[in-house]
Amino acid sequence: MRNQIDLLATVTVLGVLEQAYFVLQVIYARRKHKIPPPETRGHPEFERIFRAQVNCSEYFPIFLSLLWVAGIFFHQGVAALCGLLYLYTRFKYFQGYSAAAQERLGPLYASARLLWLLLGLAVAGLLAHFLPGTVRRSLLFCFPCHTHSSNPFGFVPSSPLLHPQLWPGPLPGQRQGRLRPLAGSVPACLQGQLAGLKVTKPALLCPQRKPRLCPVLG
Repeated sequence: MRNQIDLLATVTVLGVLEQAYFVLQVIYARRKHKIPPPETRGHPEFERIFRAQVNCSEYFPIFLSLLWVAGIFFHQGVAALCGLLYLYTRFKYFQGYSAAAQERLGPLYASARLLWLLLGLAVAGLLAHFLPGTVRRSLLFCFPCHTHSSNPFGFVPSSPLLHPQLWPGPLPGQRQGRLRPLAGSVPACLQGQLAGLKVTKPALLCPQRKPRLCPVLG
């Protein structure tokens, strides 16, 4: 269980530490310009730092929600990478806003794109999770994926011939032969075409005997 969420937990802790850093910067700015709480107006530098911290804290719950949903239902590695990039863009946003208001725009747009990307991953993962079994098998036949130890994200597109449900024996490259699709695992319209198809090229992507499927679709 821990191995399935360790990257998400790491990004979450980094995000909390980043938020704490932003809060400390507001405290230092208050002391520097002698602006006691609950005042939020005063020196322009303080106002920029204060607004940057508030903006980051407003979007932090949205970021955490999308990070965990995308990591659990789509793929942990991809979601964690997007999360790290988001935290970096938020840090650049805070630095830019503290210096000048116009310098916040580039990192702000970048962080917004990453949030939309996490949203898309989360929605895709949820849709795949709730799809009926027959639809999932059809999608797996058309867009199979295999994982490999050298590819932590697990997304290596491969040929439909390497689908484990279509190849009950050794993978192509270990022996040559004809495809023997299992009953019910291939759409009826494709069974006739696959029945006489010969495999002559070795498998180049994944040397595993029984490769795992893409975590999105099963």
